[in-house]
Amino acid sequence: MTNHASHALRLLRGLLLSATFAVGLSCAGPDFVARTLAEGGADAGGEDATLPTVIICSPCEDPTGTMDATAADAARDGDGSNGNAADGTLASDAMPTPEAGSEGSAEGGIDGGRCNASQSFGPPTAVAGINTAFNDYTMRLSPDETVAFFTSDRPYDAGSVSGLFQASRGTTAASFGAASPVSGITGNFADPSPTGDLLILFFNVNGGTGIIYSASRASTVNSFGSQAQVANVRGSGSDYTSYILPDGNALYFSSDRPGGMGAADIWRSAGSGASGLGTPVDVSGINSSADEWSIAVTPDDLTIYFGSTRTDGGAQGGYDIWTATRSSPTASFSSPTIIAAVNSPQDDVPTWISPDNCRLYLSSKRAGGMGGLDMYVAVRGP
Repeated sequence: MTNHASHALRLLRGLLLSATFAVGLSCAGPDFVARTLAEGGADAGGEDATLPTVIICSPCEDPTGTMDATAADAARDGDGSNGNAADGTLASDAMPTPEAGSEGSAEGGIDGGRCNASQSFGPPTAVAGINTAFNDYTMRLSPDETVAFFTSDRPYDAGSVSGLFQASRGTTAASFGAASPVSGITGNFADPSPTGDLLILFFNVNGGTGIIYSASRASTVNSFGSQAQVANVRGSGSDYTSYILPDGNALYFSSDRPGGMGAADIWRSAGSGASGLGTPVDVSGINSSADEWSIAVTPDDLTIYFGSTRTDGGAQGGYDIWTATRSSPTASFSSPTIIAAVNSPQDDVPTWISPDNCRLYLSSKRAGGMGGLDMYVAVRGP
């Protein structure tokens, strides 16, 4: 990477962020995404040594002009009026609805007790049907793993650098079908995270000053309504990689706001729904002076996976995936340990963990991918 590009990547952090990137990166917000794309060379859409195109990204304060978070829960409460089309239904957007307790359903592709939680994760394999020559990352899923929401910079909107996409499949053994933009949400957004019923979606501005938004819908065949800033979570820094627990009772995210230990730390906001989340607190026990970035948490809120640039404990370089556990949702996490089997010399960060803690999804720039960032899954042994 040239000195010019290295200097540009350092400018991603702060209250007023700006950056210069090569073709294929544009205004991506995360330092993780920025660095991996800039290092991607031809895979990222241009020759890294020459940086033929430079784009300047300015802070993005409120791309939608909709700052009221109280509307985010309205559709979930049953009025279905949050900006949907007249009939609220788009046939192409129909998605299977996860059943309560579907993690035990063989029809959904997940069998109860399908792994031994004491076993290590195996080597990651590419998620079939998701990856392209563009950057595909931060994939989150329905509890039965048949519906996926993810970020991609594949072409879809001339005014956006990246967008939110969705895809579905019949079982976890099948490939995902063709992806399409998430209906009802347009703009330069990244890191989608749905509640378990898929009715509320959290996401953030991609680039500039990161701001977390949410949107809701009345049913899984409806478009999402107008996006609204999650006001109670907003701080004085940039917030990215939001991760909502399936029941909607806690939101995790990475932030460079004051009060943390490093350039980016993990924070948690407890509550219920987009308008009921409380003041975020620094997650005790896992943050360091390095970057902590991109989070996946088990539904019981007892095991966390995250990416970090810390260099101790067998780190392989760039961002590596770490994990920590605790005895209750109110306790501090244990000292993190690295998950050696899923990491590579390139950047690796977790994006989602299955309800039974058997399948860990991750974004990676490792060798052998289709180009840029790709999505992978690692599975524990029986």
